[in-house]
Amino acid sequence: MLQRIQRLIKNPQPSRQEMAWGLRLSYSAAFLLQPLCAGLFGGVLLLIAAPQAAASALMSQMLIALALLQLPVALAMAHRLGRSGGKGALIAASIVLGVLLATPAWLALFAWLIGSAPRYLVILLSLLSLYYALGLAIAKLLVRLARSEEPADSHQPL
Repeated sequence: MLQRIQRLIKNPQPSRQEMAWGLRLSYSAAFLLQPLCAGLFGGVLLLIAAPQAAASALMSQMLIALALLQLPVALAMAHRLGRSGGKGALIAASIVLGVLLATPAWLALFAWLIGSAPRYLVILLSLLSLYYALGLAIAKLLVRLARSEEPADSHQPL
């Protein structure tokens, strides 16, 4: 997995397919590490203390609202980073996108720890799954964004 990203970094003119694979892999690695860390952290917390009996519905709804607000923030940051130029910026954009879109994993952990109703946990985990799929599609769009901003005469020799 890391070999593809290393090839992308080392190649001065990567093909569109190499860019797409590299961005998807960097996005996936950044995204999937967040739920893994949240799960490990939740396991450690479970050993220390048990989840609370019941949280207020308002608190659970606020966690869902926070998860929903992460999508426009992540899109804006990825777009801004992706437009800053270069394949390094695109890799950074895909990593930032992965970290920000994985926020519902941490919010679901918090909801579970405060004793939210199962329906709120299901909503947060559903958002997490939806954000993963959206992020893969956005990583593909980042490649298009990079290709559309190349100057027209950049491929012609002097």
